[in-house]
Amino acid sequence: MNDSRENTYWLVFGIVGMGLLSLCSAVTLAQNAAVPAKPKLPDNTTGPQRIQIKAQIDPRVELMSVLFHLAGNSEYNQCRSKYFMLAVNDFFGAYRNHPAIQTAKRLRDSRGISYDAVMSMAAHIKDINTCAEIVPLNPLPQDLDNRWTPSNAREFLENCRDFIQKTNFSKFLEQNKDYYDQTTQRLQKMIDQYAKLDWFDKFFGSQPDTHFNLVVSILNGPSNYGTRITNEKQTEIYCILGASDIELFGIGYPVFRPEMVSTVVHEFAHSYCNPIVDKHLNELKGFGEKLYPILKQKMEQQDYGNWQTMMRESLVRASEVRYAYATAGPAMAQKIAKAHIERGFLWMNQLSDLLAGYEKQRDKYPDFESFFPKVVEFFQHYDVPDTTTTK
Repeated sequence: MNDSRENTYWLVFGIVGMGLLSLCSAVTLAQNAAVPAKPKLPDNTTGPQRIQIKAQIDPRVELMSVLFHLAGNSEYNQCRSKYFMLAVNDFFGAYRNHPAIQTAKRLRDSRGISYDAVMSMAAHIKDINTCAEIVPLNPLPQDLDNRWTPSNAREFLENCRDFIQKTNFSKFLEQNKDYYDQTTQRLQKMIDQYAKLDWFDKFFGSQPDTHFNLVVSILNGPSNYGTRITNEKQTEIYCILGASDIELFGIGYPVFRPEMVSTVVHEFAHSYCNPIVDKHLNELKGFGEKLYPILKQKMEQQDYGNWQTMMRESLVRASEVRYAYATAGPAMAQKIAKAHIERGFLWMNQLSDLLAGYEKQRDKYPDFESFFPKVVEFFQHYDVPDTTTTK
């Protein structure tokens, strides 16, 4: 937005758009009152649950998203909200040459710091005022993406502290509080009505020291991330949900539909599946190295750049199918499985069937990790279909 006329245009456009937001919300409420919507997923009528989550804006996530947006990372430049994109660029546009931004660019180019590596760092800092380490970054914590190193992480955070002070970052958060509040309220309403997250304890095995964090990041657009951090007291797991659907042709508030519960489950499942898969990578290597080259094109289209990521995604997606089966029935589960098969995870039906067997033998397998040797065996004996192509 370097052109002043363009800047003025978008400013007026944003103001007019925000003026329509209340009207849009009123119309939506009236329509919903007159014609009750038919949800695609069943209402959450199972009573009190152990796993209670509150939709929130996390200033740490906002900070990291803004920094890598300004650094030019493509995945942090897909914001669907014209209003919010304008707000970010107007407030921070003059700081594109700040050392924090330049360091972010260098780390992207030299170390591949992008996508979930960025959100992984957000979970590992205490707050935006201090950017203090929740757990020591040297040696590198097991939950922090290994594209970071202790030295480059600390250099980056030092520059972040200066960026926060120079830009008055907290003022940006305050200026957009109403937009944030409307966003989180809408997500909370959808989650309260449709999500059945106690399924995680039932499927993976009870982990009472695990705390769920549901964070929405408007700037992230269609991108969603799952990350975690383990400290002395408990494990904090995160679903960082993008805002992919915006009212009023991009100038209204985000919309969260019932089917997005599946995405929430997907991202939380990463915190359960990834550590277990990583423990068995050597045993999964033969399958991964054999299949990934065949499916490379499809995997790279989804930004899965190696076989290890493909294996993590396989278990997360199979878990997503089992959640659908448990909460919405076989038709929904099959619909989700079919979508994953089309994305290259050809073994999804068979893997889901295997996990169905796990669900029926919980007396023998008290948790998912105890069953995982059977998953390894499944992949080691998987026959590659003759019809597999790179298309």
